[in-house]
Amino acid sequence: MEPTIPKVNDKFDSLKVLESAANLAAKANGFAFSRKDNNLTGHGGKSPFIILQCTKGGEWRNNCDITEKTCKRKKKTKRNGCPVYIRAVVVKCYLTADTMNTETVWNVTKVALEHNHPLLELDEVATLPQHRTINLSQKRLIIQLHDSNAPTRVITAATNKVADDGIIHPKDIVNERARIRFALNEGPNDDFT
Repeated sequence: MEPTIPKVNDKFDSLKVLESAANLAAKANGFAFSRKDNNLTGHGGKSPFIILQCTKGGEWRNNCDITEKTCKRKKKTKRNGCPVYIRAVVVKCYLTADTMNTETVWNVTKVALEHNHPLLELDEVATLPQHRTINLSQKRLIIQLHDSNAPTRVITAATNKVADDGIIHPKDIVNERARIRFALNEGPNDDFT
């Protein structure tokens, strides 16, 4: 059964469950979600909310006032204003009427699902950063090869042979090695090639 993108009035126990359900369904459909906006703490007297948008949503922002004359390289962006998004807010549900125990639930309030770009194939969508996750067996292999001082390119090749549903990039290995070093307190990350 293929996962479906959350619909209006779908409820989720936590934000992590909501995001994983949305990205799992997005992966099956050929795109990925990223956070566009959120107010997770409810500051300003507002109800906590989150907006997940297609990674191709939004526009390129010129934060440094770059003009055509001062531009040193051609700008490239994957954003093309895709209008796909999901908005969810926190609602309190009372477990029982006689006891005032409450449970917070994420409720989907708005959904827009019309893309303005072609969707990716399954082998292409696996390269998106939102879908590149290192599983437990791959982490064990990375730790084992890291302990034997194997170069990043060797670890990447070995990890991709074990990969079930994604492609691991060398930068993912470098990041994982940095986490290992930080956990062992071995100092800063030096790129092993």
